[in-house]
Amino acid sequence: ELKVKPQKLMQSVDTRKINIDFDGNIKKLKSELTYAYIDNYNLIHINGNDLFNYLNDIKDIVEDFVALEVIQKKEDVIILKDFLNVQDVSIHDTLRRADRVVLSMAEDVRLYLSGKRNDVTNLLMHKEKDVNRLSNLIFKTLKKSFNPNDRAILKLDLGDIFYYWEMTLFVEKIGDQLKLMNRSIGPKVPPECIKIFDKSIAQYMNSMKSNFTKDYDL
Repeated sequence: ELKVKPQKLMQSVDTRKINIDFDGNIKKLKSELTYAYIDNYNLIHINGNDLFNYLNDIKDIVEDFVALEVIQKKEDVIILKDFLNVQDVSIHDTLRRADRVVLSMAEDVRLYLSGKRNDVTNLLMHKEKDVNRLSNLIFKTLKKSFNPNDRAILKLDLGDIFYYWEMTLFVEKIGDQLKLMNRSIGPKVPPECIKIFDKSIAQYMNSMKSNFTKDYDL
């Protein structure tokens, strides 16, 4: 047989545009931007009235998405452009970064539960935001890798796409739960509770270690 392939793979180019009508609902806008980002729309037009009044809020949302930037600002439209290059992304390394942030959150929660730190609300909130940012990047890249060319660049197969998607969902959910713990539990809990927390985090660490090292017995 004869196999032919390009010497240098380049990511697929597929210009897609989406319009989002903004009515002042920031929570709804964030949800719609998340969809547009993960679904790999290259140009995102946010249409509305008096958008300059919401500019700081919109910029805060855009910061949650890697390689998404504001390229045009007007009173009735704000245009965002996706500058992501899949050749710069490693799914494995990005998931490891999210995992390290989650472990840092777990340490903050443990200090809170043991009474060594009284307020970790803002700290956990900012770190969980980093987990979401990295997770959205993974979801976006995995969605793009359904294209065989992009999948070859990322050195993934179809099974990897679903595996990493599921893994990222679990890591993101654990980050969400850690962020909420101090809101429902007071500081300085009984030592037995801390032991249970430690065992849970140890199990999480072993799970992630088995993933990264491909240690199936573990």
